[in-house]
Amino acid sequence: MKRFSVFFLILFLVVGSVFSADRAPFNIALGLLRTASDNLSARAVIGFSEKYIRPVEKYSGSGTVFQLSPEVHVEAGADDSFSSITIKARGLFLVFHKKDISDPEDRDETGSMFIPDLGRLFHAVPISIGIESDSQLRNIAALFEVGWAPLLYPEQKPFKLGENIKVEVLIQTGYKFKVSDASNSAGGLADQSAESQNKGLARLKAKFEIRQNIGSRIGLQGDAAGWYDLINNAFYHRLDFTVRLTMFPGKHFDLKYQNGSGAPNFNKGNQFSANLALEL
Repeated sequence: MKRFSVFFLILFLVVGSVFSADRAPFNIALGLLRTASDNLSARAVIGFSEKYIRPVEKYSGSGTVFQLSPEVHVEAGADDSFSSITIKARGLFLVFHKKDISDPEDRDETGSMFIPDLGRLFHAVPISIGIESDSQLRNIAALFEVGWAPLLYPEQKPFKLGENIKVEVLIQTGYKFKVSDASNSAGGLADQSAESQNKGLARLKAKFEIRQNIGSRIGLQGDAAGWYDLINNAFYHRLDFTVRLTMFPGKHFDLKYQNGSGAPNFNKGNQFSANLALEL
């Protein structure tokens, strides 16, 4: 199993270097957590993902933009803490309305100049392919997903879809491999989903995220995700709520509550944790 862990660490570093690491935030969180069984254990989370494009540059004649980036999330801990690994190559098509800003006197034979119309709704179509697993790689699924997300950037408004509020609806399909018998796992490694190994997967997924700062030092973060298992007629969820205290730029102290582990194990239960978080 250690061979797999080393392999995914190398893969993570390579993917991060290939896909414009200078534009994508790298996040690390280390802390202590208390699980539903009142166990106290260590917790580590590593994340690497690029934010949605915010198109403010000029795009002549085109109402679409394409972004390709990696998305990596690793969550692991001791005892019965939640456990997951997600590695994806994520593409994002962005479709938007254009606004003509050129003065008629400045036009030439090439036509008008356009910018994205920030006063109208943008449409993002995320497409990704990758794998999801627990931190011990006992429960691995190959996954393809496609979805839709609305984006809106109204001026002089505190909330903007795609920035501090994010909504996504996705269709997921793939295959769940049998690497080892996950039914014998305990705690956060236990597979509590209705999905069978060596079988196909089909899910509907909805995500909601909200971020709100209170002054310059305190931030509130809420995340909710729900999955509907089309094959087994089952529903899974994950709820996260975080109070973030910013000590220095890029350095935070997080108090986090989690209900449900989410994919791939869809573990039930609660976790409370205190974490030191770094953004690089």
